[in-house]
Amino acid sequence: MEHVLLVSRSGAITTALSTIASERYDDVASVVTDRPEDGQYHISPGVVDRIDQRLTDTSALIVDGVVHPGQLADLTERFPSVPVYDRRSIVWKHLSDDNPVAATRLELQECRVDRRRVAAADRAGGPNTPSGTSGRWSALDRQVDALRERLHERQERARQRIAEQYTDVDGHVVLLGQVGANTSSLWSAVTGEQAVSTAGRPAQPLTATATVGPQTVTVTDTPGVPGDEDIPEWFEAAVPGLIPALERADLIVGIGRQSRRLIDDVASQTDSPIRPLMNCARQLTTLSIDDHTGSGFRTAMKRTH
Repeated sequence: MEHVLLVSRSGAITTALSTIASERYDDVASVVTDRPEDGQYHISPGVVDRIDQRLTDTSALIVDGVVHPGQLADLTERFPSVPVYDRRSIVWKHLSDDNPVAATRLELQECRVDRRRVAAADRAGGPNTPSGTSGRWSALDRQVDALRERLHERQERARQRIAEQYTDVDGHVVLLGQVGANTSSLWSAVTGEQAVSTAGRPAQPLTATATVGPQTVTVTDTPGVPGDEDIPEWFEAAVPGLIPALERADLIVGIGRQSRRLIDDVASQTDSPIRPLMNCARQLTTLSIDDHTGSGFRTAMKRTH
């Protein structure tokens, strides 16, 4: 049995993180506080001491926040017996099995953390630092550069794949929801394809065709968005096909109780890439549907097209 400890300094564990942790681990425990960010560990030293007492038989430590690589390096040094993830890296890991972009993004973060740890050891050791440490840092630095290049290439391929697929259909539909929203059941009901049943999946946009009256449309299932109000930049970078799919959408179908808020809030943010993409869509309609059998979806599609 695998145990995980979730830690939050903001007064609550986010729903997306709790859902993913429950999907990946057998037992989920939490430590929740409401305190300012600590410069060294992100979480306060007092919480660090509390964590130390609860790590027996724990398989992983997940900090519910966006943690700087230097802070992750210090947490890894402090808790060497378990892997340490932040909100971004556990989402990337959750997607990584079937998403090479997310896998590369996770590897890049881990390499940056290792580079920080080697640099810190070098500074702490001074002239007594074991020989080869600077060489290890140089190797990690080269690896970071190589991973950045690989990440960029994989992101571009993912975006291009969405742009070049299904160019001869009558319309494009995207299903969008938060982590835990059951977009995949509707996708399967409408397209007849087998859907994944894992929360937060599919790992990258998944497209198939459906017939609505005399028309053929694409229907794209998307990974669950780990946020209430927008699509985080770090998530979009790991799922680069999401933005192109939204860009060409004629209909965005929001799944789940918070889907309207997600779509509206993303659209209203002038610095978000979603706003101009929505404005450029040929005939964009946003819609929340609780019926996952596909009948309500098909009715809405007939009205739209």
